[in-house]
Amino acid sequence: MLKRAAVLMCSLGVAVLSAQEPGGPRLKAGAVPELPALAVGGGEVLLDVAVSATGRVTDVTPIRSVQPFTDATVAAVRGWQFTPAADEEHRPIRSRVLVAALFRAPAMYTNGGDASGSDIARPSPEIPFPIGTVSPTYPPLAHGGGVVLVEALIGSTGAVERTQVVRAAPPFDSAAETAAQRWLFRPAYVAPRAEARFAYLVFGFPAPVVTGGASPRAPR
Repeated sequence: MLKRAAVLMCSLGVAVLSAQEPGGPRLKAGAVPELPALAVGGGEVLLDVAVSATGRVTDVTPIRSVQPFTDATVAAVRGWQFTPAADEEHRPIRSRVLVAALFRAPAMYTNGGDASGSDIARPSPEIPFPIGTVSPTYPPLAHGGGVVLVEALIGSTGAVERTQVVRAAPPFDSAAETAAQRWLFRPAYVAPRAEARFAYLVFGFPAPVVTGGASPRAPR
């Protein structure tokens, strides 16, 4: 009798853990966007990405856009491959995922205006949506530029529950992950409740442009 009870409890435990696993697609492979070479400012891009039951990206809808960052991010995301979402019977299904990209201005220090963008569409309720973003700091000992991709698990309350760097660009990884952990979200909603979902956050670090002052004229 005790053995049967133990087996039943283990079975229930597995069912509970499975029910608590986040739904939605999860990134399997893909390149990060390139840093636009001629950009003089920063920008924030939000994309609503449709993923097929085979894990292929079938459509990318910009929600927030600022060029040239939108084109660079969309071009990269179209080639991503995902492990598809599954229904309650573990069959792969079509789904959606949020990709957010924040590109710093090419300066050592930035402010909130450096990551502006225009909202041009409404997001699907099936994806978490950022309601507060934080720009990463440029590491003081870094040289050059880089792009970091962070996977963030957004819980059913909208809090960032955990993060991990999935495409690294040392020495920018720590700054990107620290910024990602401070973002705030409206959670994904799949009727009849809010659910945990993965989101993918791109952080672009262009090399700061250093301008020197005019050389003083020699006395005559």
